[in-house]
Amino acid sequence: MILLVSMISLSFLSSIAFADVIMPGTHPLNLCAKITNLDQFQDISLIGFITGPMIGTYQTYEIKQNDCMSKGYKFNSLAIYWVPTTYLSQVGGIDSLKTKSTEQTEPGCTTDAGAPCTTSAYVFDDPQVHLLASHVETYGGNVPDSDPRTTETIDYSLVRASDGSITLSEENGTTPMPPAPPNPSNNTTNPNPSPTPSRGFLESIYCSIISIFGGKC
Repeated sequence: MILLVSMISLSFLSSIAFADVIMPGTHPLNLCAKITNLDQFQDISLIGFITGPMIGTYQTYEIKQNDCMSKGYKFNSLAIYWVPTTYLSQVGGIDSLKTKSTEQTEPGCTTDAGAPCTTSAYVFDDPQVHLLASHVETYGGNVPDSDPRTTETIDYSLVRASDGSITLSEENGTTPMPPAPPNPSNNTTNPNPSPTPSRGFLESIYCSIISIFGGKC
């Protein structure tokens, strides 16, 4: 009986953790983040690079002008790279570009032994592939019902400097997004932070369930 209840409890926790939980008094906000001037940069191609808890390694796709960018699961992270279009054709496409796994330190996290927490992250390992933005948010989250919006669009544009470097900035005048090492756990460059179910909420449910069986968090 206890085993059956435990299995049901774990199933319930999983459904909360991996589903879009809409809290009372809120509604979803559909966010469309897109790049509007890619046609002015015919010499480069843009690559969306997705990492996160629902992806074993990484996923990639080519970003097109005015298409809403996607990162899939809401807790995934989307980075954007650019590569010369001629080079991409020479190597045989995105899937032929080399990648590598790197160890990154999670800010403010330590193990029981006092050592810094580390996570594995994949990045491109090719000098012809350049990081454009380490994190672009494509998940709108939920907003209060007092907010009438159901959709929001963020337009990004590419900017080429005199030295040939390329940056990404919002067309509404916010500051450009400087490249930085991809870190799925660090969302400080999030251009549109949105409310999402907190881990504290999930942990509280978990603790309540295991306490029934005499466990402790």
